[in-house]
Amino acid sequence: MIDLLVKATDKNTILHYDSFHPVQTRKSLPKSQFLRVKRKVSEDQRLTEQLDNMEDKFLQRGYSMSLLKKQRALVKSQDKDSQIPPKQKAKRIPFISRYTTASREVAKIIRKHWGLLKDGLAEIECFKQPPVMSNKKNKTIGQ
Repeated sequence: MIDLLVKATDKNTILHYDSFHPVQTRKSLPKSQFLRVKRKVSEDQRLTEQLDNMEDKFLQRGYSMSLLKKQRALVKSQDKDSQIPPKQKAKRIPFISRYTTASREVAKIIRKHWGLLKDGLAEIECFKQPPVMSNKKNKTIGQ
């Protein structure tokens, strides 16, 4: 049996509905949490109990019952296997540099002129898309 782990010290930390977050964030939160419960809980009876608990947490945080019922119905109608589509990885090369105050500008310049590399090296598959920009920690005074 697979179930949700709830610690004795856990608190209701769900975003309050009256917060200043975007409306779409507040409306999608119940669905994402219901999906998480459905993914984690394997038994049907226990699933209903856990969904009820999650619904109660949202009600305590100011979410409307109509929104919760709608989102819960959407989640119940979904098949467990269709919840997480397989990811397709793009073949992108990493551009890794040490972080500096100019890192953002360097990334902009590379993206701006990426077409030159792409056109010049069209036969190389990994140059078809711009690189994944990544920074590593710069040397500190003690190093």
